[in-house]
Amino acid sequence: MACINSMGEFVADPSSKIPQYKKVTKNEELENKVFYMNLYMFFGILWICQFLKAKTQFITMVSASTYYFNSDRE
Repeated sequence: MACINSMGEFVADPSSKIPQYKKVTKNEELENKVFYMNLYMFFGILWICQFLKAKTQFITMVSASTYYFNSDRE
């Protein structure tokens, strides 16, 4: 059974008793590409999470400082 994040070539298996059965032939070059694509996506997700965290902190700091410096003594 093929893994969800695998790449390969689906071909019909003539020896199968089920006519719709397909098998995946492995290709080492494609497996390396899939590994590096997954690694790239993992670091991309980390970057996006940290960007959203920093953006939220920035908005909070700007809001607090704007409120503080624009308020009157009353």
